[in-house]
Amino acid sequence: SPVHIKRYQAQKLKSGRLDGKPGGLSNKSVRMHIHTLSQALKYAVGLQLLKSNPCEHVKAPKVKKTTVNFLEENEVNILLKYIKDHGIKWDYVFFTLAIFTGMRRGELAGLSWDDIDFKNSKIYVRRVLQRIRGQGLVLQPYPKTDHGWRNIDISQQIVDLLKEHKKDQIKQRLQYGEGYQDNNLVFCNEDGSFVNPGSITRRFNNYLERAGVK
Repeated sequence: SPVHIKRYQAQKLKSGRLDGKPGGLSNKSVRMHIHTLSQALKYAVGLQLLKSNPCEHVKAPKVKKTTVNFLEENEVNILLKYIKDHGIKWDYVFFTLAIFTGMRRGELAGLSWDDIDFKNSKIYVRRVLQRIRGQGLVLQPYPKTDHGWRNIDISQQIVDLLKEHKKDQIKQRLQYGEGYQDNNLVFCNEDGSFVNPGSITRRFNNYLERAGVK
C-alpha cells in the first residue's frame, strides 16, 4: 500500500546505507528506488495482478539541485604547474589526462595500453574500474554500441606525455621484479595492481589545497 512505500522512503532517507556508514541515501537514490518499484507495479497492473499502482499515490523525494564549481583556465594552469613542480610524476600524467580528455576517474584507472592508439592520436574508452561491495576493485567492460566504443581525440602533447609515462612504467616494472602484476594498465600501483580511485580523489583535493586553488 502507499503507507508501506512511505515508510520505506523514510527508512532509506534516514539510515539506508549498506556500507556500514551512518546516514541515509540521497534523495536522488531513493527517487530511483521508487521509480524502479513503480515500473514493476505498473507491469503487475497490466497483468491484472493488482488493481492499481500504489506508487501513484506517493510523492517521491525531490532531488536537491547542487551547484558545481568548475576550475577556470588560470586555475587549471596553476594546479598542473604545482603538481609538475612539487608532486608525483604519475599524478601529473593522470590529472593532465583528466583535464584535457574529460575522462572520469574510473575510466582513467581502468585504461589499458591497448586502448591508446598512438598512431591516430586516440583513446578508446572500453572499461571502467569500480569498487563493488563484497568484490573490491573490479574492471567493468563498457557495452559496445552500434557506433563502437567511445573514443577521444588527443593532442600530440598528450601522446608524447603518454609515451614518456610508458617508458617510466617499463623501468619501474623491471625494478620491481617477479612480484609485478602485469595488468597492462596505464595507471596502476607500483606493483602493477589496481589503483584505488578514492585515493586519487584524496590526492587531487590535497593538491588543490596546497596550490591555493579553491
